[in-house]
Amino acid sequence: MNFYLIGIKGTGMSHLASWLAENGHSVSGEDVPEDFYTSALLENIPVFEPGSALPDGTDAVVYSTSYEKRAVRAKSEACERGVKLYSYPEMLALLTRDRIAAGVSGTHGKSTTAAISSFLIKSSGIAAGSIYGSFLKSDSSAVVCGDKGLVIEACEYQDHFLLYDLDILLITNISWDHPDWFENAAAVRASFRQRVITMKQNSVVICHDSLKRYAADWASERPDIFFITYGPRSSFSLSHSIADDSYSVSGCSVSFRPEEKNLSIIYDYLGALILTSVLSLLIEGQSVKDEEPIRRKMDELGPFLSSFPGLAARCDAVADENGVLYIDDYAHHPEEIRVCLDNIGRKYPSRR
Repeated sequence: MNFYLIGIKGTGMSHLASWLAENGHSVSGEDVPEDFYTSALLENIPVFEPGSALPDGTDAVVYSTSYEKRAVRAKSEACERGVKLYSYPEMLALLTRDRIAAGVSGTHGKSTTAAISSFLIKSSGIAAGSIYGSFLKSDSSAVVCGDKGLVIEACEYQDHFLLYDLDILLITNISWDHPDWFENAAAVRASFRQRVITMKQNSVVICHDSLKRYAADWASERPDIFFITYGPRSSFSLSHSIADDSYSVSGCSVSFRPEEKNLSIIYDYLGALILTSVLSLLIEGQSVKDEEPIRRKMDELGPFLSSFPGLAARCDAVADENGVLYIDDYAHHPEEIRVCLDNIGRKYPSRR
């Protein structure tokens, strides 16, 4: 198929564009002329200036949600020609319907968790792909495209994640964010509850143990769902060895040495390991209604965690000039900013 993407340089849109191209589709799009860090994903994809004519032979137009209410020539021409028109979340929703799909949700930590899962998928050869809002620092051109499973970043903004047909849902945390859409924290919690209780029959929900009380309520409404919790007070927890700065997982033989130093981020590693293990088992046709096969798969995948290179725009040291270290990070929520600054301080203790 021939796809045309409006807002193609966006974090999720650029990854989708590369994923579609790697899967054999013809892809082009339009965006502003500024050079973004996502350009590494678009090296072989034609990008036109805003307001360009829709190319002949286009089968589908996908637009970033930031273009939802904007008058765009390509959108108008798609409507005139009867070309299929999808928002970015709608396109992701289509992709979740014909494969085993896992969504990474939560107010923050989504991209990191999805990236670690993508790295585990690629490193271990699992037949799955991934689409999320960044890319690995060391491997920007290699989008993961296996055809039996898909890991996506499932954002709660405007309730977009309710569109997705998920077999697995991971929730990193729940805080009040997107105040232009959610009036208060209760509205955010209500959205996550709706996401959980509309999951497929016998699906899997993985959540940080800070959400245990919510998980208990959700489980009472959906007893068919298999709930897994991870975190300091969970059966899936981490212990730290000061001797070699490694972390081991309770009940597993695996240990790893993460690049990051903040414990909240390191627990994203554990969440990704559980998610990827469950996805791998489902692709293999195995049951995941028991922790033991999940732990065995975690032991198999866990050693790759020590090689995770990090992802672009997440505590990314981009320059070191005249004794000044420049770091790019996407943190924007107050809790994210606190985690980011703590992580930087721990990674560079000799820098003021």
